[in-house]
Amino acid sequence: MVDRTFGDYFFIMFIYFFIGMIIGAAIYVAVAIFLNKLNKLIYGKGTPMAFIPIANVYLLGKLTLNKIGGLALIITYFIMWGCVLIDNTANGLLHAFMTIIVFIYYAIVLVLFIYAIIKYFKLKNSIKTKQGNDSLSQDQVTVDVNNKTDDNSVKNNDIEML
Repeated sequence: MVDRTFGDYFFIMFIYFFIGMIIGAAIYVAVAIFLNKLNKLIYGKGTPMAFIPIANVYLLGKLTLNKIGGLALIITYFIMWGCVLIDNTANGLLHAFMTIIVFIYYAIVLVLFIYAIIKYFKLKNSIKTKQGNDSLSQDQVTVDVNNKTDDNSVKNNDIEML
């Protein structure tokens, strides 16, 4: 059996904390890049708001719902953090209520983020489909124009198709 000292446990906890911070930062950056790309897809340009801590919550609500949804998320965010601060002094039923509020908030954010992912892929597919239809029409026109006889006169069939 190995006897561990306080320093050993502190080092192990530090390693877990450090790994958690790296994973958390990577997730934060990935979400910010995703929100930036979704904003670019919807509005045609990226936004630095995706990388600002509280502004990205607003942006998530704005992109998935609308501006009012974004404002509601921000208000709920501050209510939730107010509950967390009060939670340090709360006992019993109040503690359970505040825990439920925090859980509901993060559940809403998770659902909106999943909806944002679905919306992103639907918009990407609709843009690809639209571009595919546009290129198909151009190909048909190119084929019809190139379908001429040797004396550069267009066949009657091709005129009807145009």
